[in-house]
Amino acid sequence: MAKLGRILLGVLIVLVLLVVVGPFLVPVRPLEGLVPPQQLADPDSKFMEVDGLQFHYKDAGEGAPAMILLHGFSASEFSWREVSWDASCDSTGPLPG
Repeated sequence: MAKLGRILLGVLIVLVLLVVVGPFLVPVRPLEGLVPPQQLADPDSKFMEVDGLQFHYKDAGEGAPAMILLHGFSASEFSWREVSWDASCDSTGPLPG
């Protein structure tokens, strides 16, 4: 009975390894028909490059104090659509893209 248990445990370990590592072994084709972010952005959008990464932002308002609105992971400047106009009336600063 202990021998059967070891065999089943070995099979289970192999299956788990296949499920976890297997997807990384399958080659993925390059995506076709992609459009650069600049073509999808609003006309008032701006882009900057920092350490090889490109960032999208919007600059709104004028005067002081400066205010920077940041969104969380997997969000966009759309998160701030309700408050960005009110904030830009009293201050200036970049809005996240």
